Amino acid sequence: MQQFIYFLTNPGNESFLKKEIMHKYPKIFNFSYSRPGICTYKNTGPKLSLEEISKLNPIYARAWGESIGIFNRDEVQKTISDYLDSTASTFQIQQISREPEIALKEDFCFDQSDIDAERFIIVVKVDESQYFIGTQLEDKFESPPGRSFYDISITNAPSRAYHKIKEAFLLLNMGAKKLNCVEFGCAPGGSTKYLLESGHKVCGVDPADMDVEILNHKNFEFIQKPIQGITKRDLPENIDVLISDVNLNPDVVLKQCHGIFKTSPPPLALITLKTPKPKYLDSLKIWKSYLESMGYKRVDFIQISSHRKECLAIARLSLF
Repeated sequence: MQQFIYFLTNPGNESFLKKEIMHKYPKIFNFSYSRPGICTYKNTGPKLSLEEISKLNPIYARAWGESIGIFNRDEVQKTISDYLDSTASTFQIQQISREPEIALKEDFCFDQSDIDAERFIIVVKVDESQYFIGTQLEDKFESPPGRSFYDISITNAPSRAYHKIKEAFLLLNMGAKKLNCVEFGCAPGGSTKYLLESGHKVCGVDPADMDVEILNHKNFEFIQKPIQGITKRDLPENIDVLISDVNLNPDVVLKQCHGIFKTSPPPLALITLKTPKPKYLDSLKIWKSYLESMGYKRVDFIQISSHRKECLAIARLSLF
């Protein structure tokens, strides 16, 4: 029986995922179909186990696994029951929303009270009458968010960047230690607000104006310049985290970061890279080389659920 692999992506980013899969797995995964937030591929090579599938690492996918298929609403529970009867493995069942702004409504009731497994059957609503079903192992996210969207809380933050940095910090389990942060592209103050609420100190850099409440915060220092006008001497001596969400071409942003920190980079860099078109993915190797030439030993690219046409570079001085 032919095997199909699925990938969950942020709705609207299917073209980015398709380009990435085409380049990473040419002549192995042939495109099958897509719906907003879901792309599936026919595996033309040897059948892959869930363990082997879990080792795939596309940037523009939040989770992936083996596809069971799309079914009408009245077929879902029987399909899952038949699948569980056909395998010796134990699975947890999880219903997933594709839309971050819409609260997940669990359309089916599964008795999972005594289930604790690392294998998952996922159920994703495709439209009012159809549901996608697939299986997978634990995903690449070590903490929330993972298969499900990050829960966008109500906040009076001045921009969407609040959610992006909050989600990145949740992802990296960066909750306890108080950090000294430098933030390029801080205006009007979305991510800065989250950082200050969390007890961190922030030196923000941006030519635009900041929200007045943030500007007056005791733990905030503001340098009203573009990133191109910054040198290392302008910044605090001790920096734990470099954060950047500048609305410029990724090559420009990374060149500037390299010029500023080429001799003493912060231990961690979280750099949002704008990718308005799929062709930008052709530069991934160049972007990685910029960060590695700064001294970063581990560089990962991911897209979190708060992102739109962009991805996050996570650069660490340590491999761990």
